Amino acid sequence: MELNAIKHKRHRSFATKATEQRVNLLNEYSGKKITLEYIDETNEMGQVTGTTVIFKIPLNEHNNNI
Repeated sequence: MELNAIKHKRHRSFATKATEQRVNLLNEYSGKKITLEYIDETNEMGQVTGTTVIFKIPLNEHNNNI
């Protein structure tokens, strides 16, 4: 069980890699700073029960004084 936990801790899925590459491209071409944060969710026994992914995307504020 411990070996499985170590193996899965380092594993990054294709979808995760692809999403990170897309965010990097968006940052490069838009000049924005989009970030991703991954949080492992655990139960009372410390077992991983899922992952929360947080996208932080800065928004443009338009000047409303037209």
